[in-house]
Amino acid sequence: MYSTTINDHECVITFFNISPTSDLSELRISRLIPTACFILFSICDQRSFEKIKYFQDSIDLVSATESTSIPIIILANKTDFEQDRVVTKQSIEKLKSNFDHIIIETSVKTSQGIHEALETAIKLLQTDFVGSKKSKHSHKCIII
Repeated sequence: MYSTTINDHECVITFFNISPTSDLSELRISRLIPTACFILFSICDQRSFEKIKYFQDSIDLVSATESTSIPIIILANKTDFEQDRVVTKQSIEKLKSNFDHIIIETSVKTSQGIHEALETAIKLLQTDFVGSKKSKHSHKCIII
């Protein structure tokens, strides 16, 4: 959980680890509709890269059900294992050009790109908050 103040209002980023077998509709039931979403894949695992579409479609479904827009930030993780990379930078660029998502290369191990990812999510939260008329709007962020 990460807490910060945006425009004099406390905002909380809550991270959830959701596997492909998770039911994303539970987010609605638990009232944890995200304001932004991280989808993380390993650059060393082609299969994890291929699952991005599944998660994107699932988030879009939750978004449509709740009549809201959920920005997606894609994290290309394990850049500290560049020598084991199987997902090419060209594949990532193609994904970026096909979808309107922010893609950030990260290494959880070395913290590369983590600050940028959190800062990007906070900017999305701030943009959402400024546009929101709800004074007690709860901001959530999920990581898949």
